[in-house]
Amino acid sequence: MTETQNRKYKTVPTEVDGFKVKLDGADVTLTKTVGDETIEISLNVNHTVDTDATEGDINPNMDKPEFPELKSKPNFEVDIKRGDQILSFTCSFLNEEYDASEEGYSEFFLS
Repeated sequence: MTETQNRKYKTVPTEVDGFKVKLDGADVTLTKTVGDETIEISLNVNHTVDTDATEGDINPNMDKPEFPELKSKPNFEVDIKRGDQILSFTCSFLNEEYDASEEGYSEFFLS
């Protein structure tokens, strides 16, 4: 119910910032071609919604209760294709409380 009430768009856009949008259930693919390169972003939106507030913060006695903004933070894949070469990235959102300047921080890359 909250998702329906917080929806910014009544329908899913077919294009976002020059990327063509393709939906297959919860799977979303964004594709954009620039010159001889194709950029493809793939993600699944199942179980990725987070809110700024908890259900206890919502007053059900209000005529039209205000719901917190829902934010989807899915893991996603980015593929950049040029000819028969593909550069791939796997990306995810870090916890907002995460501080990269803390002692013990390390970067890692998966191949």
